[in-house]
Amino acid sequence: MTKGLPILLDDEDAHRLIAIRALKKIGVPVREAASLSEARRLVQEVPPSFMIIDRNLNGESGLTMVCELRKGALTSGIPLIMLSTSEELSDIWAAYTSGVDLYIFKEAEQTAYSKTLTSAVNFISSLKNRQ
Repeated sequence: MTKGLPILLDDEDAHRLIAIRALKKIGVPVREAASLSEARRLVQEVPPSFMIIDRNLNGESGLTMVCELRKGALTSGIPLIMLSTSEELSDIWAAYTSGVDLYIFKEAEQTAYSKTLTSAVNFISSLKNRQ
């Protein structure tokens, strides 16, 4: 099955906008979701080529989405990037053991956050190109 555009799942409008602008600069269009239910709908329509998932969603956890994707026949191999403001080792460990490929911090400064996200997407893209 052909994979669709990447999906960005973040419930914070400002962070989603920063990420979309950063990705657009490197030529990566994305579909965006502000909730787990919206992301699930997008994944069911067309599984993404990769996904960027915020860890802390409004009353929910992005880890739920990670676990669902890793269990799905069509989505188990999708590269997953987790975004978080948490630098707690237990949170990082939980993300990686749930199946995240990269865990990156949401930088407070917009330019730094944009550069970090761009680097992460470039890294994921380089891995996909080797397959």
